[in-house]
Amino acid sequence: MKIASISEIDISINFKLKFKHNTKSRDKTESFFVKIVTDSGMIGYGEGCPRSYVTGEDLKSCRKFLSEYENSIAKLTNLDELKIFVELNNKAISKSPSAWCAIEIALLDLLAKEKSISVEEMFELNPPIQNHSITAVIGIDSPFLFLKKLMKYRFFGLSDFKLKLTGVKKIDKRILSWVKFSGIPSKHVRVDANNIWSDESECIAALKELDNLIWAIEEPLQERDIKKFIKISKETGKKIILDESFLKVEDFEEIKSHPDIFLVNLRISKMGGIIRSLGIISAFKKHGFKFILGTHVGETSLLGRVSLFIAENFKESIYAMEGSYSTHLLEVDPANPNIKFGKKGLVKVNDLHLKKSGWGIDFNE
Repeated sequence: MKIASISEIDISINFKLKFKHNTKSRDKTESFFVKIVTDSGMIGYGEGCPRSYVTGEDLKSCRKFLSEYENSIAKLTNLDELKIFVELNNKAISKSPSAWCAIEIALLDLLAKEKSISVEEMFELNPPIQNHSITAVIGIDSPFLFLKKLMKYRFFGLSDFKLKLTGVKKIDKRILSWVKFSGIPSKHVRVDANNIWSDESECIAALKELDNLIWAIEEPLQERDIKKFIKISKETGKKIILDESFLKVEDFEEIKSHPDIFLVNLRISKMGGIIRSLGIISAFKKHGFKFILGTHVGETSLLGRVSLFIAENFKESIYAMEGSYSTHLLEVDPANPNIKFGKKGLVKVNDLHLKKSGWGIDFNE
């Protein structure tokens, strides 16, 4: 394979509904899309989701990364060279994981297409054939909008929920009570605090108010405060899910002796692509950890398809799976087929009719 050009595609897609959490309100996508063309005219597309409050990235920093590494990337011709590039440039990728994720996804698409096989087969793994159950994620909304979304998800048959907390005890307890009243047991309800508390005692008191309504909380304090996270878990009996506090395999060192306390929200863009995600999953399996296969709000079906790579091959290690919203949230989805959940929150892979090579999807610029 010989690369002829690498470029960014400027795409912004409106949401059907605004999505809000403690640190951000969003009504459109903020994604970095990459197009790589070979000298034979073959095209690969990639997507990353820079988030300043997660990885410190934005679209400007993604463009800078692409500009700095474009010439080196253009010299890559096979999977082994790609893996070596990731290893040699690990520190740089850790600073720009979403930018690299987009580039790597496009490269993997091209390398597999060149061999007329799926990306999974190129890694000697299984192409997607299983159905996957999706978690309903509800942001901070008015009572009316919250109930409307809750009823919609229950109508679809979704049975696993993640709710964004407001930090106001009365409101948080009320919305969680509504979820319980809708028939969802606490073992299928987790919450995301988005680093809302600065004091662990305040957090512990708030969680005790929600004791019989949830099983886990994501990022309760400022990121990377691992010792205080452990204290919160021991005081409340709740699992702690790490998101902003876990961005690379090196972050595993501090938590590896606590599989009883921690799970990681593994989002492929945040982790810096598939190759780095595989390394992290290998460490999880070695130490008996499960993980949440997460996504960023606003991902298209391009990243949705990439998530199926992980979902298909590491299902036994996945506690829950987010994403696959596509046009449930987006006004349009440029990736075809649209990978989105249906009844009972299932993504029915066989109904997608994916093509046999690369990621198996088309992308409309």
